[in-house]
Amino acid sequence: MIRKRKQQFLLILSLCFLLVSCSNQAEETDSQSIAMPITQLGISEEGILTVIDDVLWFHDFESGNKVVLCNQPNCTHQPYSWDKNPNPICHAVLPNGAPFDAVGMYNDHVYIFSEDSLNHSIVYQENLDGSGRESIAEFDWKVYEFDRVIFKDNQAFFIAIQEIYDEEGASSSQDRNYIVMSLDLDTGKTTELTELKHDHYGQMGNLRVYDDNLYYYYIYYDEAMDWSDEDAIEKADDYIHYFLYEVDLSTHQEKLVMDLGNAEEGIFTDMDEDSLYFVSSDRTKVSSVSLENLTSETLFEGVDISLAPKVGDGLLYSENNIQDGTHYYYDLNTKKTVTIERPNGETQPSLTYGDWLITTAELEGGEYQTVGIKTDDYLAGESEYNFINQN
Repeated sequence: MIRKRKQQFLLILSLCFLLVSCSNQAEETDSQSIAMPITQLGISEEGILTVIDDVLWFHDFESGNKVVLCNQPNCTHQPYSWDKNPNPICHAVLPNGAPFDAVGMYNDHVYIFSEDSLNHSIVYQENLDGSGRESIAEFDWKVYEFDRVIFKDNQAFFIAIQEIYDEEGASSSQDRNYIVMSLDLDTGKTTELTELKHDHYGQMGNLRVYDDNLYYYYIYYDEAMDWSDEDAIEKADDYIHYFLYEVDLSTHQEKLVMDLGNAEEGIFTDMDEDSLYFVSSDRTKVSSVSLENLTSETLFEGVDISLAPKVGDGLLYSENNIQDGTHYYYDLNTKKTVTIERPNGETQPSLTYGDWLITTAELEGGEYQTVGIKTDDYLAGESEYNFINQN
């Protein structure tokens, strides 16, 4: 029973950090494009890139059309196979079965990050039809799969990791090097924007770029923390360290913004260019904290409030631990709350961009699909989905 409780706690903790990392991109402007490695999605003004069965597709949200990013006539778009197709010719497939770690579309080009060997990555640039692929950069890191790549000002910003291997060649997700990097898309030059971080159960996340400032969180535990201990759950709060950092992109100076692990406001749940958002530890209120001066303001109160990610101009949440599709939406402009009825089995949005958001919906038969829906339709309770991962 204790082992099961630990597993459940770790799962919930991981989901909390993933929700903060993958939640609304805090009003990203059209000058940015976003790549989400964990879902193999890349979203931009033009539409969405997605990887289906190791083949790269483009999805036009407005028309609903999907096309394979390959301009070769009569190509059958067959993925790599060591015995059946060891040398794929399709422009939408990577050589040697290399993975699509992150895909993005920016300034009339497609960018593909791929780990071609242990702790070594190649970045490819190609035309929008899949032609003209060339390597523009290589580095001894891998894009962190649980966060995002942000394309802005002709740079790609991302969290990178290095796996650490023991004598038997095994690695652990709890023992990695972390760093924040930028890639100049013109020159292929990479820049390390932060110091390398390597701590007990360390983890970076929540990468954001607003104007000339970059933000990320870093969490780690004291060496005394051991998840195999019987009282690990009870003592986790005594050992955790959880900080939000800011990097000035014009000077590359880094500073600590806030100790999130000891925030009086409670649990950090999301942020935008002006504020941080928190749910109180007793789940009875949601507060904002100004990034300018760290002053706090209570926004609304409730009972057993869930994590409240920012969607559009407001915060989306549920209450009373009831997962029946009933959500509440607090509008930050009007200061009013409305009830939203969403289909049961639908997850909270993992990404918003412009007029669209990405979520996961349960279809008939119990199948789950990554889908897109216009933000206004979502908030109105509609469920006219665009299906992303179907060819």
